[in-house]
Amino acid sequence: MNLKELGALIKSRRESKNLTLEDISNVIKIPLKSLASIEEGDLSLIGYETYYKNFLKCYVLYLGFTYEEYQDLIAQTEDFTEQNEPPKSLETQRAETQPESTKPRGKKLALQLIILAVIGGGAYFYFTHEETKDYLVQQETITIEPTIEEQEEIINKEDTKEQEVLVEEKVTEDNEIEKVDQQDTKKQEVQDEQENLVQQKFENDTLADVKDEKKEDKKDDTQVDKKVEKQEEKQETELDSVALIKKYPSAKVINWDIVSKPREGEQQAVMYAKQDCWMQYVQDGKSSHFTLKRGTQREFIFKKSLKFKIANGSAITLFHNKKPVEIGDSTRMREVNLK
Repeated sequence: MNLKELGALIKSRRESKNLTLEDISNVIKIPLKSLASIEEGDLSLIGYETYYKNFLKCYVLYLGFTYEEYQDLIAQTEDFTEQNEPPKSLETQRAETQPESTKPRGKKLALQLIILAVIGGGAYFYFTHEETKDYLVQQETITIEPTIEEQEEIINKEDTKEQEVLVEEKVTEDNEIEKVDQQDTKKQEVQDEQENLVQQKFENDTLADVKDEKKEDKKDDTQVDKKVEKQEEKQETELDSVALIKKYPSAKVINWDIVSKPREGEQQAVMYAKQDCWMQYVQDGKSSHFTLKRGTQREFIFKKSLKFKIANGSAITLFHNKKPVEIGDSTRMREVNLK
């Protein structure tokens, strides 16, 4: 796993909790640009791998990762070059605590030069990276590892908040579905009236055409035929939407009146978001990504294939060629392939 894949994993966890970088930066006191560089997998902005790992540890612990999971992420990331030093043996510690007089003069001088280099490098970094000053002041408080009890308490609080949010969203969703049902009922009544009017008008026009057939010329007959064809096409489209919703009740959240009809050789995919949802797609070999806002829909026209990576599958209603696609009730990253 490289730094970009690690950043994508962390970004996915943050978005699943509906948190923004500004919210997290205000809580853990790490600069916003540094958090963004972690999600982008860009080590050059922070500069030093040691500070990068410290920022990363504070970030993932706040998102709910355990300390052991953080260590596993570090071990699995290939881009890190610094290795954790093994614990020193008792003999090494005793050797380091020997009196200065017993050590060679050359080693003492080299040690002094190393210390001066470290101090000088630290001073350079301190005065050239203003964004990290606040973090250095509060580093002692931020890097304290929470105990198991504290982690469990944080997790329980987050679970309680998530459950409350889910309950509120469920109530809102039920209300919206009820409103859609009422709108569909009214729409059906209007459609029935329109169908009756169209049918009655069609019968009247047909009867009038029969009576005046001898008086009308071929041009008038052609115009009447075109008018009838348009009325029949409109009636067929309205009946097709009604039949689709009756067959698949989940289709009623989609506004089929604004969905275009694919041409010959093309396929169609229409999706509707019950919640804000980030996704990545590859459409006939061309890839992109976007966030589908809650309560909106999007249409895709493709010829060969359409692939999705959806961060929250439970938030999406998807139809392929006017047939529902099962995504699964899961908040994890899901992949969907349409051919």
